[in-house]
Amino acid sequence: MLCVCDIALNRHLQNHRQCLDKPLVALMPIDLREEGAVKKGGNKFAVGLVELGHALDTPTRRLAAIQQSTRNVKHQAQEVSPGGILTIRFWSMGWHY
Repeated sequence: MLCVCDIALNRHLQNHRQCLDKPLVALMPIDLREEGAVKKGGNKFAVGLVELGHALDTPTRRLAAIQQSTRNVKHQAQEVSPGGILTIRFWSMGWHY
């Protein structure tokens, strides 16, 4: 999905004569719950900055760049100490996210 958005945003910018010399950056939520953790009463996540693909790259290269950037951000977020993570609980109409 990030790759599709990246391509669409870059095309939009190019159509408006705005060519970027650096890749766009997106905010991405990162699930920090451990494998097999019970999913009730809230979420444990971080928000990371993910560098998207370069405007002149092919879609395949953009996808590869975004995948690598996503892996790096997830890895960095998982290495933060538990005290450095903000746990947020969403409660809405009896639903627990």
